[in-house]
Parts: sequence; C-alpha cells; structure tokens
Amino acid sequence: MTEFIKKPLGASLNELALGIAQQAINESGVALPCSVVAVVSSGIVTVKFEVDAAPYTLPQVTVPIEYPEYIRYPIKVGDKGMVFPADARLGSITGFGGGTPALGARPGNLAALSFVWLGSSTWTATDDPQAVVIYGPHGAVIRDTGAHCVMTVAPSGVTVSGVAGSLTTTGNLSAGNGASGTFTAATGQVITVQDGIITNIY
Repeated sequence: MTEFIKKPLGASLNELALGIAQQAINESGVALPCSVVAVVSSGIVTVKFEVDAAPYTLPQVTVPIEYPEYIRYPIKVGDKGMVFPADARLGSITGFGGGTPALGARPGNLAALSFVWLGSSTWTATDDPQAVVIYGPHGAVIRDTGAHCVMTVAPSGVTVSGVAGSLTTTGNLSAGNGASGTFTAATGQVITVQDGIITNIY
C-alpha cells in the first residue's frame, strides 16, 4: 500500500523553487585555484584544480590564458594561479569552437574558464618596485609582428637581429669592461670605445 503525505501548496512550491535555484547555482561557473599540468601552446594550458572536492573528482581542463596576443608571458608546468568563468562559451574566441555563443545557453560550470596568475610571496624580489620589470627563465624577446627586428636579452648577452634590424642611439653605450679602442661597423662607421663607453654612434 502506497502512502502519501499531503503538504500545503505553498511549502511545496517553496521547496521546488529552492531546488531549481540550487541546481542553477551548481551549474554556474566557478572560480577556483589551480596549477598548470601541460602547456598546449603559448596561449592555452591544461590545469588541475588545487581544491579538495571530495567525494567528487574534478577533471583537468584545457583553458585559454588571460593575456593579449602581443605580450606572451613564459609559462611552465607547475605555475599556479586560478581560473575565472565566463557567462558564455569562449570557443569562437579561443579557437576551440565556432559560431556565435548563445547568451541564453549557459555553459557548464567548467566549460568556459580562463587561467590567470596570482601574486605570491614566493616570487623573487623585483629589481625596482617602481619600474616595469620583464624577465623569464631564458630572458626576454622584443620584436615586431613580422620579426623584422628582434632584440633578445639572454644570460649570454643582448642581441639585435633581423633582416631590417639596426641599432640606433643618440647617446653613449657602456661596454661594461673598461676597454678602450675602435672598431668598424658593417656600415663602415668607425666606433670608438673609451674606458668601456661606446661613442660616435648615430
């Protein structure tokens, strides 16, 4: 024999509304701490979530990195940060999909995330807290889009190269070793070095 429990309509509707609201919250995107487990490309990484989700196991997800095309930060396995959710699918922007995302079709809670770094007390000290400091494990590279002129700062030194590359300055450069002498540039210009200071550059 089946038993039925009668509840007031108001209470039943309230429980239904709460259930629907909770389901919507569970399906919403979540911002979580994570770490990089694979570098897919200079703009795409796979991350694992650094949270205790027991009894559930959160999958690793592949996400875009939050930075512009024109500044490529070095990133490696083990880098830590967090992911932020978007309110619509990102595939048409990141190259993972096509078409225009529908605003009414909300993505799953792990389906529209992007990675961003977080500051850490474990970072090395900056050279000057009031200056923009650019560095990486291999140094830094500055170039134009077509790589016609490339300046590379590496542990081995500074190199300027490229098909149309040249170094122009209106001041002096320090050679840093106190040497003196002259040398002739590829253009035929005679460069003077006096006590480590390079002059006659124009």
